[in-house]
Amino acid sequence: MHFPGKLLFPFLFSTLLLAVACSPQRTLQKYNHVTKEKPAAGDPVARVEDADPTSASKALRTVLQTAISYEGTPYKFGGTTRKGMDCSGLVYTSFQSVNKTLPRTSADMASAGKELKKSEIRPGNLVFFSTGSSSRINHVGLVTRVKDGDIEFIHSSTKRGVVRNWLSEEYYTKCYKKAVAVAL
Repeated sequence: MHFPGKLLFPFLFSTLLLAVACSPQRTLQKYNHVTKEKPAAGDPVARVEDADPTSASKALRTVLQTAISYEGTPYKFGGTTRKGMDCSGLVYTSFQSVNKTLPRTSADMASAGKELKKSEIRPGNLVFFSTGSSSRINHVGLVTRVKDGDIEFIHSSTKRGVVRNWLSEEYYTKCYKKAVAVAL
């Protein structure tokens, strides 16, 4: 392949960026940055099993694995695809993977299950937030695991896309509203 001098450097640079962005190590670095720990056996999805090793049903594992497969997808208001996803779209799509239809908005999802105390929250439950100036629920996340009393959830952040965070993080502690269990 022949490239004019002015095009060679941009071509090589973009190829290098693509290789780094798509490498497994890059994925793990990004993952570790969000969760602050090393995934089991180098596989972020393996942590689904860690969430509830004794009774994780096949449906629960499918819902969690579906949500986790969208990690890194950019935020898009109203989005439900790998091109862009909003928070309720992520939850809606994840539950659709096991033919469970939920309401499409965060506020409506908040009344679609049994309300839980924080101590009752388990993987597969939904956590709700009010991130705006009003107290209205406008954000939802899907609990991926509970560890030492802390709750990890996956959601679509307007700035970072689909990521995992801990409920104990100051921002999420302040805007947390409730959690619900949705029957699978």
